[in-house]
Amino acid sequence: MVFGIDLGTTNSLIGAGDIMYTGLVSSNVDIGSGKQVGRDIYGENIMASYKTDMGMSDSAQPAVYCSSVILKTLANTAKRRSGEEVKDVCISVPAYFATTQREAVKKAAEMAGLNLLRIVNEPTAAAIFVCRDIRDFVVVYDLGGGTFDVTIIDTRDGVYRTIATDGEVLGGDDLDEAICKFLLDKYKVRMLYRKAANLNRLKVSVRLAKEHIQKTGETAFVDFSYLGKTTDAELTVDEYRKLTEDTFGPTITKTTALLDKYVPSYENPKIIYTGGSTYCPYLMELLESELGLEKLEYTADKDKLVAHGIAYIAELVENGEDSQFITNVTKRLSIEHDDGSTIQVIEENTIVPCTIRMPLVNVIDTDKLMIRLYQGNAYMAKDNDYIGTLEYHYGSFVPEGEGLVNLDVTVSYDGVVTLKVFGLTEDETQAQDIKLTLR
Repeated sequence: MVFGIDLGTTNSLIGAGDIMYTGLVSSNVDIGSGKQVGRDIYGENIMASYKTDMGMSDSAQPAVYCSSVILKTLANTAKRRSGEEVKDVCISVPAYFATTQREAVKKAAEMAGLNLLRIVNEPTAAAIFVCRDIRDFVVVYDLGGGTFDVTIIDTRDGVYRTIATDGEVLGGDDLDEAICKFLLDKYKVRMLYRKAANLNRLKVSVRLAKEHIQKTGETAFVDFSYLGKTTDAELTVDEYRKLTEDTFGPTITKTTALLDKYVPSYENPKIIYTGGSTYCPYLMELLESELGLEKLEYTADKDKLVAHGIAYIAELVENGEDSQFITNVTKRLSIEHDDGSTIQVIEENTIVPCTIRMPLVNVIDTDKLMIRLYQGNAYMAKDNDYIGTLEYHYGSFVPEGEGLVNLDVTVSYDGVVTLKVFGLTEDETQAQDIKLTLR
């Protein structure tokens, strides 16, 4: 059996086909014990929201480790409840994740003893689940605990075709941080009391206050006694509404920009809202007012929609029926120029799998080419996500401008990049596959 896993910032889930084997499982990890813990537990050893730090650099390794802990927890739970060994899995990730972040997810799966068959973008998973029985042109607005994606998907011809994607590190955690800062400043809490333990405790209280306002539409009160105050702090509905608009305003900007660029004026797409942060009624009022798109209705909970989607995809993969997915490169791939700028190889929102070929030539007398690959939309290479370095040896020193070769950059369905360099002919004896050296 193939299982689908939604590895979330705040909560994670696992399922297969139409069955979910867990409810929302906290993604928090106690790095001291190496165990998964609940959302309301706070302390120096508790790691939360680490998904936003996923990558292959040394500093990102705690996030990879914590992800592997959650994956093990989910796998063990699913094994107990299904009676099946959990080995083959599909995992959903934010659409904006770069190649190094996807490689980090693969590494976490390996550490958890899992065989990762597919990495699927979260909005794609959501759209596939909602559009199983209907055919439509949709925009998926996905705002979770720490990540935001907006994706345009066309399913009208029976194929799930990703048209365009954008996103960033932004979510409910950022709203919690904004509320914490607002209350600390409003009640003039001295630095003496702003130590890590107190701030972690405050985050839990703020989350509960936020949920209270969303459910009741009334002012919430937060205990400030441990912050040196004799009265509780008040968070009014108007204050919460303003903080919501300020925090999530960029998501509307990105969504509008994507619609303007990729949706013709004669199209009338419907919108799917998913992710735990979209439960906020004030955010929904703002989105419906600013975007003006008709909602596509579905029955699954917003914070479980991606999980249902990846569980459904896992079943399709098991049955060999996943060829109907067409996705895209979410950030452009470039190589570094001599002056530190970038030369585009594959532009963003190119449909994958794809292979792009470009000629390269040495600009100095040398016996090798050093080709550095980056992913991101910034002009300067240093401002993008470093993917790896290709080192191609000519075999002898070649004069400037005479070492012409071809570079092939291939991106697979799940976002893995492969590089290949060969001479001017495609004689396989001259071909050379290059394994990327990741940070």
